[in-house]
Amino acid sequence: MGLIKYFFEIVEDDSIYVLIDEYDQFANAILAYSMNDFLKIVGKGGFVRSFYEVLKGATQTGVVQKMFITGVTPITLDSLSSGFNIVKHITYREEFNNLAGFNESEVLLSLEETILKKCNIDKYSLLEKLKKWYNGYIFNIKAKERIYNSTLVSQP
Repeated sequence: MGLIKYFFEIVEDDSIYVLIDEYDQFANAILAYSMNDFLKIVGKGGFVRSFYEVLKGATQTGVVQKMFITGVTPITLDSLSSGFNIVKHITYREEFNNLAGFNESEVLLSLEETILKKCNIDKYSLLEKLKKWYNGYIFNIKAKERIYNSTLVSQP
C-alpha cells in the first residue's frame, strides 16, 4: 500500500475522483475457489481491505473528493465494512434507475444515427426485437421505465 499512499501524498493539493469498475470481479473468482483465500484478501490486514482503508484516508484528507464503484457484491462489501464504512449504496434509488443502461429514446436515437442510416430496416420492428432481448432492467420498483443493457444493445 506504500505506493498508493505515496501517490496521495504527491497529489495532496489536488482534488481527484476515483472510479472503480467491476470492483470485486477478482474476489468472486477467488471466492469460488477458496473461502479461506477470500477471507485473507478482504479481511483485516488483507490487500483489498488495506487498499480501501488507504482510499478512505484519502477521502478524509480531501484528496479524494468522490468515489464511484461498480460491481460490488454484498458479500464483498460486507467483508470490507469496517475498513471502508464511508460508502452509500445507491443501486436501488429511483433516481439512479437508468444510470447503467439506455432508455428507449436513447436506443432509438442511436439506431437512427447508425444502423438505420445504412440499412433498410423497419426501426420499430428492430426496436421490438431489442426490447425482447435487452430491455428488462429495473432497479427500483417505482421506476417508470425499464432500461436496455448498454453493453449488449450496442454490440456491432
